[in-house]
Amino acid sequence: MSTIHLISILLSVFLTFSPISTNDEARVMVVGDVMMHLPITQSGYDSKTQNYQFDSIFQEVKPIFAQADLVIGNLETPLAGEARGFSGYPLFNAPKEIALALKNAGFDVLTTANNHVLDQHESGIIQTLHYLDQYGLFHTGSFKSQIEREKPLIINVHNIKMGIIAYTYGTNGLPIPKGKPYLVNILNLNQIKEDVKRLKANDVDYILAMIHYGTEYQRLPNQVQKKWTRYLLNSGVDFVLGSHPHVVQTMELIKGYPIQTDRGVIYSMGNFLSGQIGEWKDYGIILNLKLEKNRITRKVRIKEASIIPIYIDRYDEKGKRKYMIRTIFNDVGRIDPTIIAKGKELVQHVMRKQ
Repeated sequence: MSTIHLISILLSVFLTFSPISTNDEARVMVVGDVMMHLPITQSGYDSKTQNYQFDSIFQEVKPIFAQADLVIGNLETPLAGEARGFSGYPLFNAPKEIALALKNAGFDVLTTANNHVLDQHESGIIQTLHYLDQYGLFHTGSFKSQIEREKPLIINVHNIKMGIIAYTYGTNGLPIPKGKPYLVNILNLNQIKEDVKRLKANDVDYILAMIHYGTEYQRLPNQVQKKWTRYLLNSGVDFVLGSHPHVVQTMELIKGYPIQTDRGVIYSMGNFLSGQIGEWKDYGIILNLKLEKNRITRKVRIKEASIIPIYIDRYDEKGKRKYMIRTIFNDVGRIDPTIIAKGKELVQHVMRKQ
């Protein structure tokens, strides 16, 4: 028997008895609010080049996002252009370069349904979406037209088709222009059901919903959040991703609901980037989900669910205030023990039973 023939037989035997995986996996990372308070905008300005550059803010989390297949965040500031003047709270307007920096850091999707979406009016929404398109970032939550609104955001990651939707409780009292309800997704049960139905018609396997709701600075979800979460899950959403409170709230996982498919909610992921200080406002998390899809049943389960605590570090460099998002447990020897203790408490808080 020739050597080649023997190798062929051994390979055939190996393939016959080796288990072939019937599952597909995707790692999804999600963060909360990206808020550009004016000191953060000013920190990125280079007076020599007269340009803005924010990449250094994300240099420590970029390697973490590189491990994910999909990275999602909530952009809570319009990018309406320099002509309007850059501003912070209460009416935000940030340089487009923050979107470029988020793209460079590893973000794939930015949701835009939040209470600051209309800070720069309709033109601010349109300009923001133009810049996100320019930098190759997927987006949902606000739209340029009814036609665009009716086109669902579906991303196929390793054979897992994920649908992404986003809604906000309101717009700080700023009115949506008459006759243009498509501009912003406001929480509406009938609309949610319609959007979920549209996604199901496109054979999605898992639906993620970024929901801007809750009470600011409260570390536990309120009854309205819980009510809307039940509505969303009962309407066919698989995982509810909360933002708006600007502090981290709790998470609940529902195994095998309704039939084999795992679902869950994290009521608030806190601030990812913000100029807010103290009382947990400068802490947040990266939600780290590994989803597993059975190719035969097409059911999806949450294989892993963990959080990566972060904090927003403020420091001075050559007399200028700078910002960086740091992972608390990345380098224990470098980080203040008080911050490490808060990171541990943050993990316990997220995982606590309601």
